[in-house]
Amino acid sequence: MLIAFTLNFLGALLFAFNPQYGMALASLFIIGIGMAMLQVIINPLMRVAGGEEHFAFSR
Repeated sequence: MLIAFTLNFLGALLFAFNPQYGMALASLFIIGIGMAMLQVIINPLMRVAGGEEHFAFSR
């Protein structure tokens, strides 16, 4: 999770220091990678934290 949050932070920082179109594309790509990593990591944690009977899933 720390790696994903760090990627999000670095992507935002990249655009904050160099606000140009090319940097916006690169920073959004980096932020998107971080958010995808967070989704993959947090979903199993939510199953454990909330209990399996309250977790929606599809089979």
